[in-house]
Amino acid sequence: MSDAPNVILVTFDSLSAGDMSLYGYRRPTTPFIDCFAHQSYVFDNMQANSNSSIPSLASILTGRYPLKHGSERARALVSNRSRADDLADVLRSKGYRTAAVIGLKAGYLWVNSLGQAGNGWMGRMMASRFKERSISGWTISLDATFRKTLEVLDSACRPFFLWLHIYPPHEPYLPSRSFRGTFVKEKVFDVIRSQRPFFNRFYPEASQPAVDLLRGRYNEHILEVDHRFGGLLESIEARGLFDTSMIIVTADHGEMFERGYQGHNGPLLYNPLVHVPLIVRLPGGRPGTRVEARAEQVDIAPTILDLLGFEIPGHMHGESLVGAMLGGNGRRGDGGAKPKFAVSSVFRAAGGGSYGRSLSVVSNGHKLILDRPSGACELYDLVRDPGETHDIAAEEPDMGQELEEMILESFSNSVGGPGVCHDRR
Repeated sequence: MSDAPNVILVTFDSLSAGDMSLYGYRRPTTPFIDCFAHQSYVFDNMQANSNSSIPSLASILTGRYPLKHGSERARALVSNRSRADDLADVLRSKGYRTAAVIGLKAGYLWVNSLGQAGNGWMGRMMASRFKERSISGWTISLDATFRKTLEVLDSACRPFFLWLHIYPPHEPYLPSRSFRGTFVKEKVFDVIRSQRPFFNRFYPEASQPAVDLLRGRYNEHILEVDHRFGGLLESIEARGLFDTSMIIVTADHGEMFERGYQGHNGPLLYNPLVHVPLIVRLPGGRPGTRVEARAEQVDIAPTILDLLGFEIPGHMHGESLVGAMLGGNGRRGDGGAKPKFAVSSVFRAAGGGSYGRSLSVVSNGHKLILDRPSGACELYDLVRDPGETHDIAAEEPDMGQELEEMILESFSNSVGGPGVCHDRR
């Protein structure tokens, strides 16, 4: 096993593909990631399976959908069945040493409860699946996160699987002085109290100019994180790990600054929230390749296992993307043809009450968003309307009915299933 490639999985928090220059954004927000992509496979149509961190991260690591692994709500527990044979567990059984370095705002909640009854899934995951673990506290320090990452890399026996979760550019969007002002010259949104009224809530149309400025701070935050991540990549390369490691870069979910909503979580599943990056660099690198096949987070674990030559556990919902990357077929499908699903978090409104869960499915070039409590649907033709601006549910009721039935069939027996199908015709 000493010659088996290492696996480094990097997940950013709240990094929307639509705000990355790698994906055509108008601002140069990700120059170092852009450079990294020159020797990698870049997936142009990668979808998060949730608009919230815990469900999405659980889907990445288990290969299962949120309504199946049981963690569709923040801090909810993943079912015992899903925790068995997750990505880290499979790799450990194959002789990999596993480690995780997690930077999360609420990380201290998990680290204090490791091994205790009733702790969150992330804590259990790290306690039982990862040989080493380090979680930063309430104040997130990229220096501390990256310093611990390099310590783990220097001490890890090979082959190893390292999962690194980077909290920025999650709110608050507070870039350092060196980056503040790059995109927003106005002296606004420089402190957290000025940003907080917008976080994860709806806003009136009159506030859009202010939200646009806030997005500029978010973009500056991305730019700074990109530069710092570039330094980490240089340190990894200097250790010779570029030639011996598979490096996967992605995000848990995106961030929204339009359509009257700012942040993530909440009831919405539009592209700014679920279109995330996926960059796969194989050992030694390859000429940069753009992959158009649609992918989703549950495909990441099967793809890693397939690239390593391991069998994909039958309970994983995702499919290998190796065929889409290298041509031909992977061990289980090409990942691009099957429907893609997402679920919104259960969101409590600031003034009390809560929004119900929304679900979406992408299939045959169309996307259906189903509001579970009301049964209302939105339907978009992603080929003609990638920005999801024209709802065609009334124009194509048969397509809407087909996609809604697809959701019902897939999740009717799941934890908190989607409810009753409504006849659209």
